Amino acid sequence: MFIRLLYNENFGAEMGDSILKEFSRLLERKKVMAACRMYSDYFLVLSRGKSQQEIRRRVKEGNEEFEAKLQERYPAGGMKLSAGICFLSGKSSFETILESANLARKYAKEHNITSGVVYIEKMRQTRDEQVLIATRFHAAIQRGEFEMFLQPKFRLKENTIYGAEALARWHFGEDGYLQPNRFVPALELMGYIKDLDFFILEQLLKYMTKWKKSGKSLFTISTNFSRKHFENGGEAFLQRMHETMDKYDIDPSYIEVEVTESVMTEKLEDLKHCMIELAQMGFRIAIDDFGTGYSSLSVLYEIPANVVKIDKSFTDKVMVDNKGEFVSQMGKFIRAAKEEIVVEGIETEEQRQFLESHGFEYGQGYLFDRPIPADEFERKYL
Repeated sequence: MFIRLLYNENFGAEMGDSILKEFSRLLERKKVMAACRMYSDYFLVLSRGKSQQEIRRRVKEGNEEFEAKLQERYPAGGMKLSAGICFLSGKSSFETILESANLARKYAKEHNITSGVVYIEKMRQTRDEQVLIATRFHAAIQRGEFEMFLQPKFRLKENTIYGAEALARWHFGEDGYLQPNRFVPALELMGYIKDLDFFILEQLLKYMTKWKKSGKSLFTISTNFSRKHFENGGEAFLQRMHETMDKYDIDPSYIEVEVTESVMTEKLEDLKHCMIELAQMGFRIAIDDFGTGYSSLSVLYEIPANVVKIDKSFTDKVMVDNKGEFVSQMGKFIRAAKEEIVVEGIETEEQRQFLESHGFEYGQGYLFDRPIPADEFERKYL
């Protein structure tokens, strides 16, 4: 098993070391065959069981026990484990087994699965496909295969546009447009996602410059930035933001920097530093996909964000049983900390009416419009 503890960014080195020791004591109590700390917060564990089901059950129980103990001790937590499991066979080398377990761990982390994920061969095939896609990236940029699409954001009550989100689309030859859920993980794997994020930012700034010169009114447009930007303190990211904005006569307040909620559990201190700097530069800040991760609502008070975007998975449930009341209460908590809430994935008039009647002011989704090419957006909305 390949296990990672996600905690240090929230608690600092001293408390992080205490958590590592607590996890080591848990492994001793579980009487595993062997265990070692690989580096940082990564552990390798060898365990034996009568069946695969037994191993998976023990991993699940161990994870739940550890997380419950830490949640009791550190209630403001946001801690989690990601565990990858690879069952041994006589034909595989140690390196292959280790790589397989780590692929399963990464899958668990990306999909917020804390009960452990068992390696299957498709994970390696997916990784190989991601590497192949990523190797085409720089040539694709040069050939103009990447485009900026824009999806409008609407005022729910007035049904009028008030902003938009910039999104990357890749025209992948004869295959047509490659879906972001295929190329974004590939580019994150290779580290190229940072270049794509800034490519889209520059495309947005070029369009805004054109609109400004032609006398069109500008409004705030958000654009996404990967968690990769916040590694190692995020200083290179901040410097690149300064350099990029210096090339264009666009007020930073028209740009909304959008980061996913998952960054808050992985890189909280680095994220806070970067968000404070960006706010001082004049950018607006948005937290995307809120509710899908493990951060607590208290974290919202620590990040100088202007907007929280509620994930589509909650929008889908507002008309189901009592789920709508839960979303309504979530909105009340968020409003206590932030200026605006944007509800994502609104697809029906019934959803719009429910959300508007429960105090939500802004939303985006196919009910209003799909993401469309920037030129089409200009003709339609400006």
